[in-house]
This record gives sequence, structure tokens and C-alpha cells, in this order.
Amino acid sequence: MNISGPQTPRTTSGESLDRPIRPLGFDLQELRFVIELSPLRHVCPFLFATENIYEIMDGFNLLMDSESIAFGAGPQGTLMVAGMMVYLLNHAELQLSHVKRTLFLQRCFNYMACTEETHVNDLCVYILKKINIRDSDHMLNLILCCHDASPLCTMAQLVCNCLLWAVLDWLTDMGTGTHRLRPYSELKLAISLVNPSVCVESFMHGLNLTVRAVSALLVVGPYGNTDQICHDAGVSPNMFVLPDDDASFVFRWLSAVVNELRVSMGQADGHMEERIAVLEVACDLMLMMHEHLLIIYQRLRDLDPEAEILPLPELPEPEMAANANEGEDENNSV
Repeated sequence: MNISGPQTPRTTSGESLDRPIRPLGFDLQELRFVIELSPLRHVCPFLFATENIYEIMDGFNLLMDSESIAFGAGPQGTLMVAGMMVYLLNHAELQLSHVKRTLFLQRCFNYMACTEETHVNDLCVYILKKINIRDSDHMLNLILCCHDASPLCTMAQLVCNCLLWAVLDWLTDMGTGTHRLRPYSELKLAISLVNPSVCVESFMHGLNLTVRAVSALLVVGPYGNTDQICHDAGVSPNMFVLPDDDASFVFRWLSAVVNELRVSMGQADGHMEERIAVLEVACDLMLMMHEHLLIIYQRLRDLDPEAEILPLPELPEPEMAANANEGEDENNSV
């Protein structure tokens, strides 16, 4: 399994302590490097003449206005990567520029939209050459971009769904060859390969990445709005359905993750901050899933009041993360 993450310097426990645990964004030099080695290198002189994010967005917008970016996986994939990198570009006006960056991200994905399966596969192959998911900080950035981009337009939802499956494939070593929409029944198989107790003990960073990828996949698919993508791309709505039994399995897997994190909170091993980050994502996802599962369980009881239905695990206590923070402060003071 690749859940141990990229090959970087490790501690004796098998885990690197210098990996980012939350998305850190991209810097301008990364964006420039991508463009220099892309089909757009000759049409983006503005990118090397300014560090102003608004001028950078204006430059790409002019290219799109004039349709100077050709159709094809290389040019369009480069544009999508540029959209994601600009969306998460580190700069001084993150709050003020948020709306413009979001609209820019939407436009980059929606430029010359084509939902044909081979084209989407080629786009994903190209994007994953430019945003290397073997680098965990890039993977964290990609997961966040896919989460935020997917509601913006059909192409974003389609491409981001495929990219997130690629991330989960790489983490769990499921090994699929093409980047395409996948039935959500495959999610159960993927996470069944990830043992919460083993990961909390030895592969916390891999668990962090996996929980984030699962959360984003569910938001992009079953717990998001899929009506438009089904209409525009001719996809069966069943593709985005998470079967009831599988939803219960995912919920219980998350519950096991949270319980293992609860037990490990007292360990002063340098991973407290990452435990808290994973706990936040897992609890948020459980809250979202719980609302849907309550509807499922009520429907089952209505169909057969006498049936034995395994109860849902209790949701984590709201104060648990706060207590974890207190524990972190105590450990850091030692």
C-alpha cells in the first residue's frame, strides 16, 4: 500500500515529521515552472513579468477571451492546472481575492468543455503529470481544489471526481489503469484496505490523506448535486449512489478512525497536530453522513418494524477536538 506516503526522510516510527498536514497552497515559481514546460509557454509572457495575482488572472482571461488556447489535453490540462494553482496561490490578499479566484477557477475548467470519456482520461493524465500526487503537499492541495471546484461546473465535477479516484487509487494501491467515473460501490473496497488502528499507530499522514480524499469524493458525488453532470455528460444517476450498506460501512470506518485517535491523543510523539487535523475532517464527514443515514435507517424500519437493524455508532462529542488541543499544549510544554 502507498498509504505510508511519499519517500521522504522518516523518523524511527516510519513517518516523516516535516510533511504538511493541511493544504499549504502553491507558490508562483511552481506555476511558472508548469507553464514553462507546457504548450502554453509561448503565450504567457505576462506570467513572468508580474507577481500580481489580478494581473496573472487577467492575462489568462485574455487568452481565453481570444480563444488562443487550443483544444486538446495538453493546452486544456495546463489551463486547468493554472486555474487550480492560481486558486491556491500564496499571496497577500487571500480573503479579498477569493471571489475572483473562484470565478477564475470555474472559467479555467469550463473553457471548451468536452465530457467525452477519452478526453477526460487524457486531461487527468496530463494534470497528474503537472501536480505530482506522490508529493503529499501537492496531493493535499489537489484534494482541496477538487473539493472546491466540483460545484462550479460540469467539467470541474467530472474531472475532479476522476482525479480524486486517482488519489484514492494511489493511496490504497487499488491499481486501475484509466481515469474515469467510478461507481461509488468501489469506495468500500478502497477503505477496507486501510486499517484505522495500524494507520493511527504507524501511518498517520497516509490516514490524513485518505480521510480527506474520501471526504472530498463523497462531497463531489453522493452528497453533492449530481443532476447537472448526469444531464450534461449522459451519466446514469446510479453512478453517484453510495449503496446504503456501503454508507453504513464508511460511517463505521470513520467511527473506528475517531476511536483510535481518541485513544492515541495522550501520546507525545510529535503527531498531535495531525491527529487533530484528521479528527476535524472525520467528524465533519460523519456529521454529514449521519443526516443521510438517519433517513436510510428510518426507511428500513418503516419497511420492516420487526427487523434487527444495527444501530448507528454515536457521533463524537463536540468537545473532543477542544480537549485534544489542550492535550497538545500540555505535550508541547514538556
